[in-house]
Amino acid sequence: MKKFTTFLFLVFISIFTIYAEIAPDTVLIPDSAITFGKLPNGLTYYIRPNSYPENRVFFRLVVKSGSVMEDDDQLGLAHFFEHMAFNGTEKYPGNQVIDFLEKNGIQFGPEINAYTSYDQTVFMLEIPSDKPQLVEQCIEVLGQWAAYVKLEQQDIDDERGVVIEEWRQHQRAEYRLQEFLLDNLFKDSRFAVRNPIGKVKILETFTRDQLVRYYKEWYTPDRMAVMVIGDIDATSVKSSIEKNFSSLKNNPHQRRIDMTVPIEAGTVTGIKTDPEATENQFDMCIKVPFQQNKLAGDYRSYIVRILFCNMMSDRFDQLRRSQNPPFMSANIGFSHLFSSASFFNFGVDLKDNGVREGIEKACNEIARVSQHGFTQTELERAKAELLSLVESLHNEKDKTSSASLINEYTRNFMEDEPIPGIDTEYELYCQYLPLIQLEEVNSFVQNYLKKDGRVLVATGKPQSFGDLTEASLQSLMDNALSSRQEPYEDLSLLDSLIDNIPAEGKIKSARTDKKTGLTTLKLSNGAKVLLYPTEFKNDQILISAISEGGTSLVSDAQWASAAVACALVHNSGLGSFSKVELDQMLKGKNVAVSPFIETYSEGFTGSSTKKDLETAFQLIYLYFTSPRFDQEAYSSYMTRLETAIKNQEASPDTAFVKALKELVTQNHPRGRILDMDVYKEISFQDAQDVYRARFADPGDFTFIFVGNIDIESAKNLASTYIASIPSAGTRERWKDVGLRLPAGQKTASVYKGTDFRSQILTILKGNFRYTPKEDLYIDALAYFLDLRLMEVIREQLGGTYTISAYPSTTPMPVQQYMINIIYGCSPLRVNELMDTVTAEIKKLKEDIPQEYLDKYKATRLAEYNKGIKENSWYLSQLTDCAYYGQRFTKESDFPKMLDKLTLKTLKKKAAKYLDTENTLNVILYPEQ
Repeated sequence: MKKFTTFLFLVFISIFTIYAEIAPDTVLIPDSAITFGKLPNGLTYYIRPNSYPENRVFFRLVVKSGSVMEDDDQLGLAHFFEHMAFNGTEKYPGNQVIDFLEKNGIQFGPEINAYTSYDQTVFMLEIPSDKPQLVEQCIEVLGQWAAYVKLEQQDIDDERGVVIEEWRQHQRAEYRLQEFLLDNLFKDSRFAVRNPIGKVKILETFTRDQLVRYYKEWYTPDRMAVMVIGDIDATSVKSSIEKNFSSLKNNPHQRRIDMTVPIEAGTVTGIKTDPEATENQFDMCIKVPFQQNKLAGDYRSYIVRILFCNMMSDRFDQLRRSQNPPFMSANIGFSHLFSSASFFNFGVDLKDNGVREGIEKACNEIARVSQHGFTQTELERAKAELLSLVESLHNEKDKTSSASLINEYTRNFMEDEPIPGIDTEYELYCQYLPLIQLEEVNSFVQNYLKKDGRVLVATGKPQSFGDLTEASLQSLMDNALSSRQEPYEDLSLLDSLIDNIPAEGKIKSARTDKKTGLTTLKLSNGAKVLLYPTEFKNDQILISAISEGGTSLVSDAQWASAAVACALVHNSGLGSFSKVELDQMLKGKNVAVSPFIETYSEGFTGSSTKKDLETAFQLIYLYFTSPRFDQEAYSSYMTRLETAIKNQEASPDTAFVKALKELVTQNHPRGRILDMDVYKEISFQDAQDVYRARFADPGDFTFIFVGNIDIESAKNLASTYIASIPSAGTRERWKDVGLRLPAGQKTASVYKGTDFRSQILTILKGNFRYTPKEDLYIDALAYFLDLRLMEVIREQLGGTYTISAYPSTTPMPVQQYMINIIYGCSPLRVNELMDTVTAEIKKLKEDIPQEYLDKYKATRLAEYNKGIKENSWYLSQLTDCAYYGQRFTKESDFPKMLDKLTLKTLKKKAAKYLDTENTLNVILYPEQ
């Protein structure tokens, strides 16, 4: 450990000497890369050219107005107005905004969306940047939303059903219990009575005048920010913002709303149970005055806070992994309550039979830190981890995503969070991290011992809380926080993951395809390694490994154990290290490797930076040669798994999924969900045997590395850590275990839960001949269905908040397809809407609008052009090629296939694949 600490000290010193010190009283001004300012009417703008992702532009209209601004007769109208913005403006009546964006390949949902919170409403667009007029038009759309939404009476009435169905989706235990927590946290403030979803009676009956009143009072330019980030010309964007927003007027009669969240003297305590709760939760929140980091010196306390929370989380994780864990998980952090207050938070996910013990043990750990502090070695590891994270962000500074930047600018506008840029932030971390002393971090625990402004809330299942009262909850908490604790004994770690570097194997052949740039290595033990260098990210390497087999080669008796085999190894550790020791050993490294076992394959997924790639190879080596199977870790994991399973038993959604699996797999024993019956079939020995069998021979695997790879270095690592693993020359193929979709029409009805809501899943399915073209046809038909059903079921009938149609195809063991249609609704409308869905499918078979095909082509081409600039796209392609024995080609045939799609062909395919006589239906109803 001494070597590690000395090394870290030298790293800090070397970095610290590179940068000049920033004076603590320096005001953190916005990054100079941002064109930032205000129009004369008070509207704020953020403009930032950014080339990652390439050829994309992100837009936002952020309005400092949400549900907290509503009058008593407007509850829910801030959110309702957000919906109405998509129903027509003066220049774009009806659905013209959505229509023209979809014709340009922009999808409603992923790239056209909005949200409403207590104090803000945000409209979001993401578009390709290859059409300058489209950038101009999107800024115009933001201007229309800001001041020119039409709010036609018929559109309002049509949208009521949609918003009420969204409200219905909130009628679940988790929402009820979350609302109870927020009611206590926001006690005696306007926030406590202004849930954004609103009141259903008001949603059913409000008048247009009430909605207009809200819009006219609170949508004013001095409460707005326009943000445009991406592949843009900043000057032309600024000119367009001025053109579309300068004429907007403020409201001289706008009221001042009290936004404060009071910090009470003493403690607020609450307990609430729900028969459908899926977990038991304890939360402690301590409200403090709103805290900001406006000065460079504020960053020191900000970093101390991060170090404290990370170190505390490590302590909790060690407790969670003990043989008889006192709780499922625990977390600790710091958050803002909008712009009016901040709070220190601490939460514990509790076991059914251990509510008191879980709260007590978690609080005991806070008490231990209060009395004895952290150790120096814990601090050094936490510093190394934080430095590694910040270094990674800094290394990718020219590849920072526009989505990340626009989120940061939104927080700046709403919470005044500084946006000095990653260069300045990196300098601040390098300046302050070496200076922070253990005493500073230890003293931070006092924030969690305050009693003023404290909120204690316990929520969960009725049977779990017994006679726990608000008074006994507070007493339990206080006693646990003040109880005497023994000092913590830190781990004693080795200096390296592997004691002895293995003798190198050999690379039998290495071939680089000049057309694709793919290097293929064939190793002496039979393993194949694919190396695909890219420059999409500066410091990212994605990892995959794949082999045929999976649980298809496992006996029925071992199938349940196979489901936890990788989790057993993950929780046990590797080589000389337990899981806790391994996590601590990897502090300061950006690397992750995880094994998996699926139905027809096994392998690894992972990621790394350039400097940590050797560690990634070492982890792969250890997963093959030195997996650990620790009985204590197994007991701990199984205890947590049992609690997780039992937590879901009361959930209507679990009953829905169980019925779906039974229907789709025809009650096949390998099609079951992981419930208590399956849990009881799991054995420690079987899980161990399955893992060893599935990862016995690296020669049966193909290993794939995509990203900023140095080929020669990767070849050396492959020969050292993969070619050196012994191979028995075994080559396996998956086995058909008999999973088949049922023929004909079948329906399963589920009656579960007390909430007045239903969920429907309809599946069109059948056999087909799998080819890339047929896969594309099915995808196109699902897309057309999605458009049509959104138009009819949501927009025309107001029957659901959201309805989606999506395909899934399986090329093996038999070639089958499914088109899944899923939506929620009132139980009273189940039959009506199901009949309408069937009728619309039949109509679509007869007539597919050209407009649908145009939108599909534009959308999928935009997705493709975006995907081919991501490492993850190539990793997926190479993994599929390795598994199915296909040749990798850099230039995909997809654009050509897409361009050749015709309505004539698709109408013919619709007659085959949109078969309403061959469907499965699963319907959830309330119990009464």
